[in-house]
Amino acid sequence: MRKPASDLHSVFKVIAAVIFVVIFAVAAYYINTTNTEQRSRASALRMEKSIFTDVPKNSFAFSAIERIYRLGLTAGCSQNPLKFCPNNPITRGEAAVFIVRALFGSAPIQPEPQPIFTDVPESHPFRAFIEKMYTEHLTAGCNENPRMYCPDEALSRRAMAVFLVRALHGISFTPPPATGSVFHDVTMQTPFSTYIEQLRTDGMATVIWPGNTESNFNCPGTTLSFCPYGAATRADMAVMLERLIDRPPLFADVPVNYWAFSSIQRIAREGITAGCSQSPKKYCPDDAVTRGAAAVLMLRGKNGATYTPPSSPEGPFFADVPATHPFYGYIQQLYRDKITAGCSQNPLKFCPDDPLTRGAAATMLIRLQNGEAFQPPAATGSVFTDVRPTTMFADYIEAFYRDAITVGCSLNPIRFCPEDPATRAAFAVFLDRLFLLD
Repeated sequence: MRKPASDLHSVFKVIAAVIFVVIFAVAAYYINTTNTEQRSRASALRMEKSIFTDVPKNSFAFSAIERIYRLGLTAGCSQNPLKFCPNNPITRGEAAVFIVRALFGSAPIQPEPQPIFTDVPESHPFRAFIEKMYTEHLTAGCNENPRMYCPDEALSRRAMAVFLVRALHGISFTPPPATGSVFHDVTMQTPFSTYIEQLRTDGMATVIWPGNTESNFNCPGTTLSFCPYGAATRADMAVMLERLIDRPPLFADVPVNYWAFSSIQRIAREGITAGCSQSPKKYCPDDAVTRGAAAVLMLRGKNGATYTPPSSPEGPFFADVPATHPFYGYIQQLYRDKITAGCSQNPLKFCPDDPLTRGAAATMLIRLQNGEAFQPPAATGSVFTDVRPTTMFADYIEAFYRDAITVGCSLNPIRFCPEDPATRAAFAVFLDRLFLLD
């Protein structure tokens, strides 16, 4: 017996509703699974953050070495266990591999039809890279007649300056005459002095620490030195290559040799920040990051530059963050995700314009990384001299260190400065290390 059209219509409506529910459930499951997988991948990456067993978290080159590994510029010096040998002199052959991969990518390089250098035969593992250095006019070798490259010799720091300046500026560039007044151990008569001083002009030879203190990476001395006759280390090369990759500077107040340059460049390129000023374009690296601005940076870092927080039909959670506040959606979401409980409970406030302390930053970022249910192990009080087990946020601060997101605010003695404001530069480094930006 035929069912009336109205009954069939009702059946079709029920079937359509069931299909809709199933599709919605599958989509929700997929989204939740995808997000869970993304969080799992992020957690796995964090667990694997210390890639090399011989590169401690407090090494000046830690981030640079880890990054050039992720970019495929190096596989280290040993595979089992995985080591980088950061303090070993880098050979001229190894330097060719690093520089060519930094400039041209990690795709295989084809050697020339016939060997160019008499001491780099067809069987040499770095032959293609060394010959690419020659054909790109980055090197003329170590001897002219016969033409030799000396691939197994340690690369001197003065020769490293030549390689990197040519890699940056091209073969037509001639550095200006040396003054002999830049480094106390580099005179006008020092071989390649023009390239050494240009390397500093390019911001690749020194680092500017907080307090505007300038020093060389791996050259001892109380005065500014370059150690031109010393051997360049693998760590030296890693840091300078990272700076080569990250050029040109995006902000007028963050020069190439600023200590957090690479991290600031990366969060800007990722669209996580637009800086603090647009004309001129500035980042204000030494200013304190506010709690409101930190909320935006954290959620963009986690979800991408295009992330838009969902609407809040429940209304404002915090008495001092009305719906008209520019960071309202981000702050609401931080509270919804239980990343923050605010700065005051009665009434509930967030204090969006207050500086974010380093201790609070550690807590929020560890929760952002691991989820609301994560509880770090109890603090031991043995990591930082100014963080005892009873210090507020101590558990999270020590987890912050274990995950290689921070090395503290001072190395001798090692301190964290939990009550100090987190600067915008420090927060950029935290985000860079947390999300492994490339």
